[in-house]
Amino acid sequence: MHVKTGLVWLVAALWVSGCATVASLDSAGHRGPLVYSGTRLDLAAMTGDENGLRRFKVAPPAYPWLDLPFSLMADTFILPFTFVKAGVEWSISRRPF
Repeated sequence: MHVKTGLVWLVAALWVSGCATVASLDSAGHRGPLVYSGTRLDLAAMTGDENGLRRFKVAPPAYPWLDLPFSLMADTFILPFTFVKAGVEWSISRRPF
């Protein structure tokens, strides 16, 4: 029972502190990166890559080094969905109208 409670608190703390995957997918309407977006946002924040951060148009989490393993797991879990969506967006942008 204590493990479940601890897990719930951990997930809640990460959600409140700003999960990079959730934040980057919420703002993905601006045609930003989709595949492994949270992981890429965390890595850009950790390395100080200003160009990479501008592509997401969302603020990185306060502690990207803490968020990185959870974003990696979340991005891996939703990879089939983001890969298909990115492929559809790419094919639509390549059509000559």
